[in-house]
Amino acid sequence: MHLSVHYCIILQELMEKCKKGLEKAREKPNQEKQMKIKLAESRRNIARQPSEVEVLKNQLVQLTQEVTQLQQLEKKLDKAERALAFSSPRKRKKIDELGVKQKAERIARLEKHIGESMEIRPKTPENDVEVALFIKNAYRLTEFQYKGLQKFAVNWSPLHHVKQREKDLIEAAGGLDTTEASVGWTNPAMAFGLYVQRLVETAWSTRMPDAVDVVIVADGGGDGAANMVKMGLFIPTGVPAPQSPFNVLLLSAYTGKESRENLITFCEKGLDFLNRLCKDKKFAVAGRRNACRVLLCSDLKVVPLILGIKAAGATQFCLNCTVERAEHKRAMTTDAGKRTYRDPLVSLLQEDVVCPPLHCLQGLTNSLAEEMKKDNPDEWKAVCDDLNIALSHLSKLMLNGRDGRRLVKSLAENGNPQFAIFSDVFSSLDRIYEWATIDVHGQDNFTKAGIERDILLLSNAWRHSGLRAINKLHLLEAHVADFVTLHGSWGLYGEQGLESLHHIGNVASARCFGKNSESEVERSERIATQSGWSWRTRGIGRDQLDLTNHRGADGPNVSHLRIN
Repeated sequence: MHLSVHYCIILQELMEKCKKGLEKAREKPNQEKQMKIKLAESRRNIARQPSEVEVLKNQLVQLTQEVTQLQQLEKKLDKAERALAFSSPRKRKKIDELGVKQKAERIARLEKHIGESMEIRPKTPENDVEVALFIKNAYRLTEFQYKGLQKFAVNWSPLHHVKQREKDLIEAAGGLDTTEASVGWTNPAMAFGLYVQRLVETAWSTRMPDAVDVVIVADGGGDGAANMVKMGLFIPTGVPAPQSPFNVLLLSAYTGKESRENLITFCEKGLDFLNRLCKDKKFAVAGRRNACRVLLCSDLKVVPLILGIKAAGATQFCLNCTVERAEHKRAMTTDAGKRTYRDPLVSLLQEDVVCPPLHCLQGLTNSLAEEMKKDNPDEWKAVCDDLNIALSHLSKLMLNGRDGRRLVKSLAENGNPQFAIFSDVFSSLDRIYEWATIDVHGQDNFTKAGIERDILLLSNAWRHSGLRAINKLHLLEAHVADFVTLHGSWGLYGEQGLESLHHIGNVASARCFGKNSESEVERSERIATQSGWSWRTRGIGRDQLDLTNHRGADGPNVSHLRIN
């Protein structure tokens, strides 16, 4: 009985399996049929593809023809605008009147964005002449260049008005020419706020760090003997390219000497703002208060002026200690305030004064290059030719920073039998260059031991080779290791960004007015127009100042300023 029941169950299971097998067998022809249908459809699609390719080719040809037509129309438009620029003043005035409404709307939006504290356009004809006179003096424009610039600026003051205003200023000063050009922010705090807000939107991804470093930079430079002295600041904290010239907020600039009197006269508002920043050690942007540490990195001429100490030519030449020139050796850091003979322009902690990495290394490299040239002039010329190094036309500076780095790196890696006496100097100086990058190191004894070892190797090699122990060698020997250990970096707080503004000004000037001859280079002065500062009388921010190039039909390159 139980066995028969068991067999019945087994038979039922076998019957179920057979049914499922039959169903699968019946479905297989249908699956094969579906596969054949899909295969046929794929073949038809493949057969249709060549026709679709032809359609795409025809569309591409049509688009190419349209682009060509647009390019031709653009050329015609440029030609018409150029012809209009050189047409009669009446026609230019008529065209300018058509755009008055659009310009007024743009200026209104700009004033609303920046704030009422900054003036977009001069209110009186006298101010128009002042602005034109400033630009003429700042760029050292000839009358021919000024007239060329005037063709692209419809409301530009006539040249005879500018010359008369300049004459009146000279007579008012008792016959002395006191028309130095200067520019600066009328409200540095607001400019700094805009600068920080830009970093929040770009470098910091909308989140501001809790504490940042603010580095004051100041230097004079540019083509020619009359330098444009620039003073500004930058924030290196969390910025991908901290030493970019476009990361520098330029507060003030003027043409003239690097002197305490000029800094007080032309950079007064910027200095007041920096002193408040040093005193408060914090700033507020968009309702949020942030802590900050203020440092100073500048040319060795400007640092003593700001700190109120004697210049580098004094017996006690160092910025950070009281070592005397006759004792030119490693010395412990002491308070430079002991030799202060004037009130500082900016109150800073002595430990936050940066030994300028670019100037220090460039000074050492140029001192080494001078000895190489004296030792073997022919081989020195061959080395410069091999490395494609062009010597500067200024006798006081043989190599710029880029060429100096190339020279040291090449001779450190490859050597030169003719300059074998300097081989240890090149290898040790090359290691010091690595410490001057924007890399951040650990603030510990390991870092201090590493940089002190490399500095000691350079010091021994330098003195053993008979090279002159210049002031910048002492800065490196006595103070750089302590600074790197305390702040974690050296090049991060350097002056490279401000130095790059000199080159930007030279390039912009060459594009606008053409390259000058060698005799004119020595007296030409250029302004770094792509930096974050504004005209003193108008206050146009960096994002609103646009330098556009135009080439005249018969004259040199000229430019005009346009409000975006």
